[in-house]
Amino acid sequence: VKAKIDVTIADVNLASARADLLEAHCDVDMAYAALNNAMGLPFIPEYAVVGSLPYEKTGIALRDAVEIANTSRPELKMLLLSVKMADQYVKLAKKSALPTIEFSANWASGKAENASSRNWYDAGAYLSFYPINPVLIKGQINEAKHLYEKQRYDAKASVNDIYLDIQHAHERVEDTQRRIPVAELAVEKAKESLNLATGRYRVGESDAIELKDAQMQYRKSQLSYYGVLYQHNSARANLERAIGQTLKSYPQTGVNSELQ
Repeated sequence: VKAKIDVTIADVNLASARADLLEAHCDVDMAYAALNNAMGLPFIPEYAVVGSLPYEKTGIALRDAVEIANTSRPELKMLLLSVKMADQYVKLAKKSALPTIEFSANWASGKAENASSRNWYDAGAYLSFYPINPVLIKGQINEAKHLYEKQRYDAKASVNDIYLDIQHAHERVEDTQRRIPVAELAVEKAKESLNLATGRYRVGESDAIELKDAQMQYRKSQLSYYGVLYQHNSARANLERAIGQTLKSYPQTGVNSELQ
């Protein structure tokens, strides 16, 4: 009876594994399609991605990330420039009501017939008043001020959104880096449990259900580990996008190479 139960359980596990395999193949095909689309090569011949899922520790403080963004992201520079331009418009509108001052100077040298050489020079300043419409000038100044205030608040809101994006991306990186050692430890403990369950099953001290539970727990811990690695790499890429610069990588310690 025990053998029949083991065979039935094995058949069920085989059918489940085949279904999981088909779903995994579908996920791989979709991932390749997304990758090809990102490279601009939707109909490229089939190829294999060589390498393992990397883990590169990101050792950067939030303040440093913001400083990098201030110098690397053109959007921040454009926002600052737009505020300065709006401020110049206000100053230009105010100057339109002021008179203009012009300076001129001339100097010449020569002599008339039967006369000694002489020098001539003149200098002057002119203050010019142009016809103005006080109501129109006041309206132009107010309009320029409103434009400046609007530009300043819009720029501040956009800068805050960028800084918030950086903060969220940095926090996700920090979170995944804290979870990776925990996930690795879970894989190691699940493997130890699987080895014990396998030994007990071989000597007849446990049944196939216990062995299967240990196998499923080990597989689940592996998937969780790779999931955290994927989340970390995605968070790192988002942080690099947010600051506008590739981050420096640091040597890794404590990551089991067998899991890579």
